[in-house]
Amino acid sequence: MRKRSTRPLPRKPWNGAANALNIAIAALLAAYGLYFNVAIGNMYQALIAGEYNAWKTSINMLCDEAEYFQTAAQRADALERAITTVDANVGTFAAMYDRDLQIVSDRTPIIDTPFEPMGYPELVRMFRATRRGDATVWFDEPGVETHRLHVYYRWVDDALIVIGVSKITVDAAIGSDIERLAIWLTVASVLAFALMVALVARGKWGERHAGMAADT
Repeated sequence: MRKRSTRPLPRKPWNGAANALNIAIAALLAAYGLYFNVAIGNMYQALIAGEYNAWKTSINMLCDEAEYFQTAAQRADALERAITTVDANVGTFAAMYDRDLQIVSDRTPIIDTPFEPMGYPELVRMFRATRRGDATVWFDEPGVETHRLHVYYRWVDDALIVIGVSKITVDAAIGSDIERLAIWLTVASVLAFALMVALVARGKWGERHAGMAADT
């Protein structure tokens, strides 16, 4: 019977360098995938904040102009037409309500389950308690991806103006093609990382199997 050798097999220096390089590449791909995912999330939050601040400023300017330069009889009609136009912007919620919180403006929703502010008791309490303010609510209606919706409201005389900005607003602004490309790039990064790990593991298994065969 052949005596089993206890001496370790010599390792080719380039094999160790190649394995180290593969591991480094796999780690870089993993870091890239994680970074890309975080970057996309941060980009969305920044875009949502930018859209919200822009619409909030626009609504305040609109309301200020109505209060300072129009008579009380003209304000309601002018604001109703303006808010209806704002709501026609794809992905942006805007509506006008009377003193009884009944909607008076026309809506142009782009989703099957549109946002209804009066369905949120905490918002209704804020509407009745203060003349203007900000709020964030979870929009989790059927048929719509759950997401945060940022709300700004303001009273002008007996008219309540409400706007809402969310991920849907940003999706409509940047276009579906860009969003799909970002998703595909993230998926491709994850698959490339998985493939690299599998190749490294296969190389390690091959070296171990070759060593066992040489010892027998």
